[in-house]
Amino acid sequence: MAEGGEGDIQPRSTDLQPSQRDFSPEHLNVNKSELRRDFQIRDVAHTHKIPLESLATEPLVQSFVTVLKDTDDLHDNFDLTPAKNSTLPLGAHSVKERYHAAKHLLNEELKMLEEGFYDGRAASETIHVGKVSLQKYGLRSRGIESNARHDLSFIPPAPEGAWYDPHANELLSLPDPSNPRWCLYRLDPDDLYDPPKYLGSELLPEEKQEWLQRCQQEGARLGVPPENMKEPAVIHYLAQLSSTRALLAEQEQSLALAGDVPGLTPTATQRIEAASHLTRAVIMVLEDGFNERPLYQDDLLTEINLATQPYGYQVESGDPLERVSTL
Repeated sequence: MAEGGEGDIQPRSTDLQPSQRDFSPEHLNVNKSELRRDFQIRDVAHTHKIPLESLATEPLVQSFVTVLKDTDDLHDNFDLTPAKNSTLPLGAHSVKERYHAAKHLLNEELKMLEEGFYDGRAASETIHVGKVSLQKYGLRSRGIESNARHDLSFIPPAPEGAWYDPHANELLSLPDPSNPRWCLYRLDPDDLYDPPKYLGSELLPEEKQEWLQRCQQEGARLGVPPENMKEPAVIHYLAQLSSTRALLAEQEQSLALAGDVPGLTPTATQRIEAASHLTRAVIMVLEDGFNERPLYQDDLLTEINLATQPYGYQVESGDPLERVSTL
């Protein structure tokens, strides 16, 4: 993504300088949205047994955990929404097909980022990291025989040092136990038009305003007619695309940090770099056909393989992608 270009989305302001962020419980002189986000990032680190001391002192650890949280949120928002069943006309690939592909790619990102972090998980749930198959896009995976990572017996190294806290078992205390939204990880775009009952309360005003601004920005960039901006499924689609582009900006910001933090194999930088290629693939799927720019299978294949080959998998063309989206 070209830096500073038209339509570029920058990382959230709270992510620009992770070394200057204060994750301590005493950090109360911020707005509610930022404070809740800080708590949720700390909670993700704690859940993965990443020392909170590392989170507070190591910019790369802070950035890695932020990317992990936002990838997980984005994945859930593709999965847990009625918008994925929308009948909106989107050329050859429906909203449902695009959301399914996006969810699959983001799930692989999560596997890459989380590999080895959970006790007892390495030998089961993290098997086949990087095995990407998108049937509707004519792509399938095969193992690279010379790479042992795709073998069922492969167990990734466990995190250590700055990446592992053996005492991270107790739950973090909520800054405000009376507010259920402290535990809400998903800022679901559905909140914009139909807040689900299980969320407990509506979005904060500043959060809703940010979502609307991002949707309007994406709609203008893609040439969406203004009258369609009142359609809930359109709003959700644009919000998801905006969040995906924001995630890529966060990943690129992480990769710009100098050095690495020992104790993680593959390193945090290697994991984020692989994940960033899959994020680009998600953007390609979502932008397919807009502004008269169709998605070409070879381009999608190249981007995905940059992520999966280090993990022992080669993605190949199973069938030609004959369907072209023209919107």
